[in-house]
Amino acid sequence: MMVVAPLAIAPFVAALLAGALDPQVIDGQVVSLPSHGVAFHAEWLRERCQTGTVCVCEETLQPKKNPHEFDTPAVETASMVGDELRVSFADGVTSKYAVDRLVAEQRGSSELEPRMLQVEQYGLPEVLLWDKNLTAPPVELFDDLVSDDATRGRTLDQPAQRGQ
Repeated sequence: MMVVAPLAIAPFVAALLAGALDPQVIDGQVVSLPSHGVAFHAEWLRERCQTGTVCVCEETLQPKKNPHEFDTPAVETASMVGDELRVSFADGVTSKYAVDRLVAEQRGSSELEPRMLQVEQYGLPEVLLWDKNLTAPPVELFDDLVSDDATRGRTLDQPAQRGQ
């Protein structure tokens, strides 16, 4: 059994009691979580807002607006309630976020990574000029897209290569 000396945790407890580890709003644009060592931009948080009737369709949870369709969000307040980050935006929208999920998404956890392919991972495709040889893009089976990296990469390259 490991015993932690009271002096080792004293600075952490003192900081916690002083509120130094509470979420901090910086210039209305960044929410910093010193307790987790991360910070989130207001637009990034607003894009992930799941508040029903305001941000998403309650039935499908699909966003009602694309990020470019709403005014630049400003954060008024941020607080932690248990493991949940609660953010109030200047336009009156209040949203709740699971902090572990936000941190995992920002850092690229192994749980989320298979769905988060980035250009650095597969490189830029060769651009194809349009001519008489250009045909319709190939049709791929969903199971192949999910299970086969080569098929997924080829499919992701299509819009950049062919402009389709």
